[in-house]
Amino acid sequence: MRLCLISPPTTVASTTGHYPQVPPLGVAYLAAAVRHGGHDVEVVDGLGEALEAYHPFVRGQFLNGLSIEQVVDRVDPSVDLIGVSVMFSKQWPVARRIVAALREAFSDTPIVVGGEHPTAAMEHVFESSPVDYVVLGEGEDTLCALLDSLGQSRRPDVSRIAGLAYRRSAMSCTTKHGHISLPIFGDRVSGDIVKNATRPRRRALDALPWPAWDLIPLRRYIDAKRFQDCSERRVMVMLGTRGCPYECKFCSNPQMWTTSFYTRDPEDLVDEMEHYVRQYDVSEFQFQDLTFVVNRRWVMRVADEIIARQLDIVWKLPGGTRSEAFDAELMAKLSESGCRSLCFAPESGSPRVLEAMKKKADPKRFIELGRIVRRDRVDVDITAFIIIGSPDERFRDLLQTYWFIARLALSGYDGIMCSRFTCYPGSAYHEEYLKQGLIEYDDDYFLDLDLSLANLRHGRSWHPRWGDKRLQLFVMFGYVLFFLVYYASRPTRVWRSVLAVLRNKPTSRVELVVAHGLGERLRRLWRRQPMAPAG
Repeated sequence: MRLCLISPPTTVASTTGHYPQVPPLGVAYLAAAVRHGGHDVEVVDGLGEALEAYHPFVRGQFLNGLSIEQVVDRVDPSVDLIGVSVMFSKQWPVARRIVAALREAFSDTPIVVGGEHPTAAMEHVFESSPVDYVVLGEGEDTLCALLDSLGQSRRPDVSRIAGLAYRRSAMSCTTKHGHISLPIFGDRVSGDIVKNATRPRRRALDALPWPAWDLIPLRRYIDAKRFQDCSERRVMVMLGTRGCPYECKFCSNPQMWTTSFYTRDPEDLVDEMEHYVRQYDVSEFQFQDLTFVVNRRWVMRVADEIIARQLDIVWKLPGGTRSEAFDAELMAKLSESGCRSLCFAPESGSPRVLEAMKKKADPKRFIELGRIVRRDRVDVDITAFIIIGSPDERFRDLLQTYWFIARLALSGYDGIMCSRFTCYPGSAYHEEYLKQGLIEYDDDYFLDLDLSLANLRHGRSWHPRWGDKRLQLFVMFGYVLFFLVYYASRPTRVWRSVLAVLRNKPTSRVELVVAHGLGERLRRLWRRQPMAPAG
């Protein structure tokens, strides 16, 4: 069977902002698994094939990458199945339009979608787009099973494929081997939609083939240097773990990955890192794990493996991680192995809000980690994620969070990322709001899930008492407070940041935003200069 996998272009609030451009790691894993299973696969990377291109979209947003028409034009008409990956719910408005255009262009070719969004909002995906199948949860084994079934010369039976949902009507038109009609063995969800049994999580991560980067324009991403964490090095993205054992109410992880947490063998992990150093001449790795540091012993083994091989690399955790396993010894070991950036996720400084969120974290623990870094002069930058505007937050909780933010700046943290609360599909908060009829699945809702600073002024507040504008001010004040304390406590940092911005070599995300904004203003001024008279 021949499969075409599509990674949609991204949506951005401005063509001048500095947005991360990260290669589609999930699609690369899927492509590798399908190829390993004996099928042919091609990839259309909607972002990577046109990193510098922008197209007007809806609600003042833009598509970064290929246009919808260009994505469809790149699909080979002879493929047997088309798959669209939708890892983030903010991608659904563009993914839905791509699916509709694909159905119009390839009326007889089945379409499957997968990722965190279809897993969290399966029924809406079927209702709002002409998809035939939805892969729920971890996708490699389910997608391979679907291809195996559709490729049979006799009647394919997708009703027994765990982790799959489908239209009953699609069962009579999903194969090029003839008209079929099958009995339904799954659980009927609504009308025409059938949801099969849940597929158990894959434990043996090392049995998965490494991502099929040869099918993706990876070198374009590496050369562009616009990854999640700013860097002048050649960067690669990787996964060392899958899942998260916690059940925070604002997170969609339990729906997508359950609460099982599995790790790769450290030797296999570092083998892959060495391969990329040789193959792509990279010297930095940014891990995309949900939470990399849960098992302290495993993390120590990874660090020891890197040190033993004397790899001259830098590695970072830009996506956020837990704090419980950290102490002075682990911090020192990570620094020795090349770790230069950690993002912790305390989310709030209020114990009451943390309890309401089911965020099992102690604010004091994060302050302690900052002091360890500062006291021992550990060569690791640390950043904290903060959420403001959760439904259970009161004004006194917000004041506690502001006090916590100031203490983070004093204790040794190098940055902060404040974001407004969003009611994310698949989260426990989302289910509560959905039952109350407060969520309308439209473009505004999905595009509002973009938490970039450029989109802050358009963001919706889900707080029962704080309006949109008030929440925007609360979030911005969190940033202002941190950096006022950060620079006032050590004035030499001001000059370091000014030089980094002027040289256009930012070392932090705030310097990156300022440097990019300054550069754009200078370019605009240059374009306005009148041309000198000839002669």
